[in-house]
Amino acid sequence: MKKNVLKKAFAAMAVTAVAATAFAASFTANGATPSVPPVKLALERKTVTVAEAQAGVTIAYTVSGADLKWSTSGIHIEYPASLTATLKKGDAVDDLELVSNKAYTADNNTNGYFITTASSSPAGLDGTIYTFTFKAPNAQPGDKYDIKFKFGKNGTTQDLFTQSAFTAASVAKVTFTGEDGVVYTTDPMTAAAVSNWEHGWIQIAGETGTTTTTTTATTTTTTATTTTTTATTSTTASTTSTTLSGTTTTGSGTTTTGSGTTTTAKGGTTTGASTATVTGVSGVTGVALAGAGLAATAVAAFVLRKKD
Repeated sequence: MKKNVLKKAFAAMAVTAVAATAFAASFTANGATPSVPPVKLALERKTVTVAEAQAGVTIAYTVSGADLKWSTSGIHIEYPASLTATLKKGDAVDDLELVSNKAYTADNNTNGYFITTASSSPAGLDGTIYTFTFKAPNAQPGDKYDIKFKFGKNGTTQDLFTQSAFTAASVAKVTFTGEDGVVYTTDPMTAAAVSNWEHGWIQIAGETGTTTTTTTATTTTTTATTTTTTATTSTTASTTSTTLSGTTTTGSGTTTTGSGTTTTAKGGTTTGASTATVTGVSGVTGVALAGAGLAATAVAAFVLRKKD
């Protein structure tokens, strides 16, 4: 089925080429070959929303750099089979005698159109040759649909974009390497058009993303350290036992307790001890504690002298 369609398409192209030759008989080379114009074939590129793609996107097939310098053409344009397409002739072909298009099914899940033109004079203009309206019923954000030219060849018949001045037998052929890696031989204007063409596409815009910023709070904990210092005072006496207790000194919210104890041992030896425990103490409090210890020692000495 596909082969039959392609054969018919190439047959139409061959008829077009013959018709163009007949129409342009008076334009066959009778002198110097004109210089090749800076011809440019292009398919539009568009980025659209999902809704726009489903409703229909127009993609123009255009020519520039060849105003009134082209007439005969046969060009294949292919697109994904997931798209539906309708065509409308553009203003660049208004003065050409023959303008046609033929749909076909290609390999690799693609469809295409073979677009042909012909005229008895190079009356083709710069502008739009055809406008395609593509619909993408299953479009999703981020999808891309390539709309591409494809150089076709079937035996001795192949694509072209030219005029009779370049197809005359007296004009030397040129070669170019196609996008498929094959080396083709053709007329100079066709080689220039095909080597310089620009493919098109339809890009479906992606959804707008949301950016979230997270702020983390940091808590710093400071630990205070309390240092405890213990001071010990010892006093030795003999024969008499004296007990000192309950001496308390308070300063700057800190309580300091001091106690003095004397113990009488058999044999007349007495040992007296004064012990003070200080917690975070400085200044006046330290002086008070030192005084308490000295007072305990003085009392013990006084008692001993009185006894003697």
